[in-house]
Amino acid sequence: MAIIREPAALICFAFVAVSMAFGGGPGELGLAFMAIAIAGLALVVTAVRGAGAQAFQALPLIVRLAVALAVALPFIQLIPLPPGLWQALPGQGLRAAVLQAFGLGGAWLPLSVTPAETAYSAVIGLAMLGLFMAVMAMPQDRIRALIVFVVIMIGIGITIGIVQFSSGGDSLQFHKVAHRSALIGFFANKNHMGLTLACLVPLSFILVEHQLDDRRGVLVLLGLGWIALIALLVATNSRAGLLLGLMGMLLASLRLFPLHRKKVLLGAVLAAGLAIALASFVPAIQDIVDRFGRTSEDVRFDILDQGVPLIEQYGALGSGLGSFVSVYAPTEKLAWVNPYYVNHLHNDWLQLIIEGGAPGVIILLLMLAALALAARTLWFTAAPARNRLVVFMGDERSFAWAGFVIIAMFAAHSIGDYPMRRVGTLTLLVIALALVFRPCVNRALLPRLSGQVNGD
Repeated sequence: MAIIREPAALICFAFVAVSMAFGGGPGELGLAFMAIAIAGLALVVTAVRGAGAQAFQALPLIVRLAVALAVALPFIQLIPLPPGLWQALPGQGLRAAVLQAFGLGGAWLPLSVTPAETAYSAVIGLAMLGLFMAVMAMPQDRIRALIVFVVIMIGIGITIGIVQFSSGGDSLQFHKVAHRSALIGFFANKNHMGLTLACLVPLSFILVEHQLDDRRGVLVLLGLGWIALIALLVATNSRAGLLLGLMGMLLASLRLFPLHRKKVLLGAVLAAGLAIALASFVPAIQDIVDRFGRTSEDVRFDILDQGVPLIEQYGALGSGLGSFVSVYAPTEKLAWVNPYYVNHLHNDWLQLIIEGGAPGVIILLLMLAALALAARTLWFTAAPARNRLVVFMGDERSFAWAGFVIIAMFAAHSIGDYPMRRVGTLTLLVIALALVFRPCVNRALLPRLSGQVNGD
């Protein structure tokens, strides 16, 4: 119960609960956003005043640059610029022409063409910085408790999703527009629920990993849990979620049996073949398999076709985070115009180029370099012959492994969707990043940080 008595940990857990419960829908300025923003800003203040700031400063420079610039980008895009400057910037021609037609061409305006949406992104980014710093400063036992808490939150979402699925989408729906016939939990989009369920694989695995060597029963329960999880993923009707969940199970199996990797891979191939053979007996599975064969009919490709030219228009400096709907609308086919609208490009990587421009690409490259540094750190400390800084590791390597698996899932999912645009899933990604970068913290600060977190 020490966690409950610690204000910093309590605020961190509260933010995770609020963001996962209320952050599954479109990013709108409403009560859900207010709850997330208040909890997030409280977390930022707590982290800065506590050990979070010192943990952040102890990170390698490239990690600090990547994180700090990612948080700063929307704030920079909101800086008012004189009319002569913003009108001369790449991608501002249409905006300048429209405003001049209404006699507003002489106004000072920011780079972002939709300042309200970019401000939303800025607040969420600041809240996520607080979460990142808070997780960085936590001792190992608090990290394990946080992972348990995240698993519990996902479990609550699963319970809600089962009620939704059983009622045919008539009960416990939290969003006006949602995939109502599927198991979606707190989310509006079935693919985001599928990704969240897939993240459950590495998170739950590291919680029981140390017990697998001594208890065969735990291994059996883990296997049964994975079978149940596959059933839940099928109920989401998410192709991406099912693939990512199976990927997580394969990576966990390879970690569990490092000396039998060929057998694990062979078993995975046989299991996949058996699953495909049995698919015809389960309509829900058959529907997902059939949808894999109908990718040419997927509207995502049409959206990409019309969205890619926006890269040439806004790729230099970006149109502002959160501005995709506004910049995409003028390019949309007239035949598609209806009460609904295209909310995202369904490719987070390309949408980042449109909204963030070259600065966004630079930040992404810095983050990839930081992840490479984290991977090197883990490999370096894992080598017995190079026994340096091993005292720091313990559970940290398991935590970092789970973080890398979750990041890989997000990277793959972002090719055909937008998981980083939902607060509920973004929370999982930020926790994963913190788990990956924790081993990069300067070891000399660890005793002092642990003492501050524990209140010593």
